[in-house]
Amino acid sequence: MSNFVKDVSILASGTIFAQILAILAAPIITRLYGPDIYGTMSLFVSITSIVSMISCLCYEYSIVLAENDKEAANMLMVSLSLVFLISLLTTPVIYVLRNVIPTWLNDQSLGPLLWIIPPAVLIGGVLIALSYWCTRKNEFRQLSAARVGNSLGTTSIQLGSGFAGHATAESLVVANVFGSLTAILFLCRKSWLSDRDTLRNDVRLRCMMEGLKRYRKFPIFHTWSILLNTVSWQLPIILLSAFFSPSVAGYYALGNAVVRAPMNLFSSSIAQVFYRKAIEANRQGNLSIIVEELFRRLVIWGLFPMLLLTIVGRDVFLIIFGDNWAEAGVYAQILAVWTFFWFVSGPLSSLFEALEKQEMGLIWNLCNFLTRLFSLLLGGWLHDSRTALLLFACSGIAVYGYLAAKMLSLSGVSIKKAGLIIQSHMMLFLPAGALLISLKHWNDNPLINLLVAALLLAAYFAFSAIHDKEIRAFIIGIARRTQ
Repeated sequence: MSNFVKDVSILASGTIFAQILAILAAPIITRLYGPDIYGTMSLFVSITSIVSMISCLCYEYSIVLAENDKEAANMLMVSLSLVFLISLLTTPVIYVLRNVIPTWLNDQSLGPLLWIIPPAVLIGGVLIALSYWCTRKNEFRQLSAARVGNSLGTTSIQLGSGFAGHATAESLVVANVFGSLTAILFLCRKSWLSDRDTLRNDVRLRCMMEGLKRYRKFPIFHTWSILLNTVSWQLPIILLSAFFSPSVAGYYALGNAVVRAPMNLFSSSIAQVFYRKAIEANRQGNLSIIVEELFRRLVIWGLFPMLLLTIVGRDVFLIIFGDNWAEAGVYAQILAVWTFFWFVSGPLSSLFEALEKQEMGLIWNLCNFLTRLFSLLLGGWLHDSRTALLLFACSGIAVYGYLAAKMLSLSGVSIKKAGLIIQSHMMLFLPAGALLISLKHWNDNPLINLLVAALLLAAYFAFSAIHDKEIRAFIIGIARRTQ
């Protein structure tokens, strides 16, 4: 097994366990908490995510990019200091806008939750900085354990509060914050035990100031890219609530979460490992090799499942989450193909930072933000949430498709070769897709459709594992680590 595949399998094993736990709990949680409550929680997470993602001013990327551990330790302290400052500054902003935000977002129940934003931003930012430190130190087992701890903490509070009769948005919000805090405790313990000498002896204010200057392109360019990207991710929840209702936002939030769940099993793990490997490969002059191989595996893992979901998405939600969430299943069908393009281009976008081309990332994120905003505003003007999501998905396919092509080109991979990879796996899907469409036409039983789709998916991955030794090694590695 290659080192890249091994590192991804270590990270993904924790993600898989966390996702399995969330999947097992989801049918219970969606029956305890209604779409309106889920929508309110999603609005809170959207606001918090926007601030948390830029709370380090993107200096967390310099932790991995630094040439030695001393420089990296100073950049870690820079990141943590900025997180504390920005989380502190959110308090007066919340005070000024405490009555305006719920009105803008068409959800008055959000008001009491706004005061939890500052500590949530602090916890989220610290978790981001520590994750990049562990990535630099190759502590992927600790990152994996942190993800498991996050899932356990979140799920336990959600279920406990629901069964205790406190099935409220406040319970869901506290559960999310507690889960992130649990993950921080995992990472802090390991980092202090193994790196306390470096963190205690090598951090100096002068070195921190030098690092601020050396990596200034990150806050100047990449912070705006991350801000635009994060806001564009949260736009659907924010605008769907504002134009329609918190319940519609809740349908989207669950539909988007489920459609991205199988992708998230690998995407974040791949991106985190690939960022470090891309830096090394670029220095050694063999970047195109690992990028082409990564692209091929992303297509193998993502295309077939997402195409299946475009056919059976509503059936999945009816069976697993109940009749109240059928509309979320329709949203999942609309978003499935868009999710595939996001899944492929997401890890590749790390090349903006690895190649220090943050300016290009800023331009792309601006285009992504504007196309999403326009599509959702047009859907809101037409007073149709499904149309809004369809326009959103179509614009995303175009923008993320361009991003993937640009990243492949930058790394020296032929676009024609990438197209042939996608074409070959489309051909594998056609018989399965035809079978499912015929089945739904003659006997549209959600349970039968779901079972047949699951069998087809299992057969596809078995076929892929048989014909690809790296995928086989990846699956074996995850199986060993989750036993």
